[in-house]
Amino acid sequence: MPRVTFFREGIGADAAPGENLRELAQRAGVPIYRSFHVLLNCKGRGKCGSCRVELSDPGAVEPCERTGPEHRHLDRGFSDAATRLACQVTVCADISVLTQEVAGRRVETKGFIPRGF
Repeated sequence: MPRVTFFREGIGADAAPGENLRELAQRAGVPIYRSFHVLLNCKGRGKCGSCRVELSDPGAVEPCERTGPEHRHLDRGFSDAATRLACQVTVCADISVLTQEVAGRRVETKGFIPRGF
């Protein structure tokens, strides 16, 4: 079983084979959504782009390439291949995940990723 470590929260969880990252985070009690997206999100359909995370190893998830919804929501602001939507990927190897940070009441939309985690 792949081990997923949610870096910011300090929580680790074992992923079932082919488990969706968003669903795993919810099962582990890790808040993926920030701000008003906690209540208003697309429930994992790839329509809102609010479940953005950074992966320590982009090769540890499938699909390796961004999906159509990820291109729509991430290409303009996040060219880094490690930034993905949790609802669009499944876990296939051990990985660390960095969720979004809330600065005051506003969700940080750029540069929330410390390198070397």
